[in-house]
Amino acid sequence: MLKSDGYEYKIKLSFLKDGRKNKVLNKKINSKIPVFLIHGKKDDVVPINLSKKIFSIFPKAKKKIQIIKGGDHSLSRKGDLNKLTNLIDEIIH
Repeated sequence: MLKSDGYEYKIKLSFLKDGRKNKVLNKKINSKIPVFLIHGKKDDVVPINLSKKIFSIFPKAKKKIQIIKGGDHSLSRKGDLNKLTNLIDEIIH
């Protein structure tokens, strides 16, 4: 059982084995698709180094990272949400 933020999750061995088969951060992806990441500078759940690692697996892609000063993992402040909206708008137009 894994406890987090007041919730309990039952984790089975089959789930972990399946996850190992599908690891993508250990392989290069040679697609030229744009990769846009948004990361809160104060994210205490996902380290910013993970965003940098994701970039490294896309050597040919156009990459952009937006680090939100003061942003936490949820990026739910009004200014954070405006930045998310602007980035989505940039991607689809």
